[in-house]
Amino acid sequence: MTKTTVTKTSTDKASGGSADHSFRIGQAVRLKNVFGGKSTSGLTYRVTGRLPARDGLPQYRIQSDGEAYERMTTQDQLEAISSNSTAPGSTNSALLEKTFGSSHR
Repeated sequence: MTKTTVTKTSTDKASGGSADHSFRIGQAVRLKNVFGGKSTSGLTYRVTGRLPARDGLPQYRIQSDGEAYERMTTQDQLEAISSNSTAPGSTNSALLEKTFGSSHR
């Protein structure tokens, strides 16, 4: 008879299982400017994936509507878009609905 050992790994961080991540997949975010203040670019990104922490900071894959590629960034470089900016009738809401449909919420 053959003995099989199964090792259970910790939470699957690459698939978004870590409690250290502040943003959820599909959430709308903005990149902070290089000085850590509010974003001035106005670009809205979607979190497309969670990655393991690097140097103690959770990482994310994000993508803007107008880009064909994903970016990788750390949590300290992102800020959540307030629910007011995605309220029905707002410019961001219309763009999000056009891009992702009504199921983006």
